[in-house]
Amino acid sequence: PLAIVPLLDATLRFPCSVHPALPPLFEIAGPLRRLSPVPKAYAQFYLGHTLLAQEKAAEAAQQFQKVAAMQDVRYTESAEWHQVVAQLQADDTGNAFNSLLTKIASDESHAFNGQAKALQTKINSFWRKLVK
Repeated sequence: PLAIVPLLDATLRFPCSVHPALPPLFEIAGPLRRLSPVPKAYAQFYLGHTLLAQEKAAEAAQQFQKVAAMQDVRYTESAEWHQVVAQLQADDTGNAFNSLLTKIASDESHAFNGQAKALQTKINSFWRKLVK
């Protein structure tokens, strides 16, 4: 089981690549469950990006939500924003999406505050409402 950890680390160095070995690697990575929250947050954060690259937006949103819930300051704000992006891509724009987007847009110190405000403006535009 310990032999998989270096392989996991090496695979996660390329988070945007869609490597065919990545999904099975995460499925068999039993040691991942026993890791401390910091490495686990790291692994789940990049798993979310991999799922997003594979156009599995709903699954990616779930991973980003888990990362945000871990409250690791290195990943929380980015995970929240990417959760919003993944939910938008999955067309899951219900109450959870709106409340998270509003939370980010109303927090001036959030790293993605500007992007959230711009997204809110586009979502609430006259033309978008006309199309829907």
